[in-house]
Parts: sequence; C-alpha cells; structure tokens
Amino acid sequence: VCTEEFGLPRLKDLKGAKVRGLSEEHCTLDLSDPKCKLKPGHKIELIPTHGCTTINLHDQFFALRGDKVEAVWPIEARGRAR
Repeated sequence: VCTEEFGLPRLKDLKGAKVRGLSEEHCTLDLSDPKCKLKPGHKIELIPTHGCTTINLHDQFFALRGDKVEAVWPIEARGRAR
C-alpha cells in the first residue's frame, strides 16, 4: 500500500520509467522513455516517500540491508487506526 500524501513513490532499479499517479489498486507509469526496458510480467519495486499512513495495515516490517532481510519486526499498532 502506497500513499502520495508526501509525493509519488520512486521506482527502484527501473531506468526510464516514472510514476505518474496512484489509486487504490493501480499505479500509472510513464514508459515513454526508450531507455525503459519494462516488459509484461516484470516485477517492479516502489520506494514510498512516507509510510506512517499505511504501516498499521501490515503485520510485519521487513528490515533490509541491500537485498538481505536482517530483521522482521512485528507491527504492534496493527489495525489501531479508526
């Protein structure tokens, strides 16, 4: 879950593509740059600009260093927002 409250997320490791908009279920990308090599079926990663507005929707937070999961932290505030 991403929010654009503090700006649109960035794309990780995808040159030539830009996030243009978000909705509840979709992310709109601009793929017009010829450097973009995204093909159907490719997975993408979004780097959110802010996470406080959605963190309580998850059970765990995965702490990464590079590509390695270093820790898994429980979200104690899960489901607390009303």
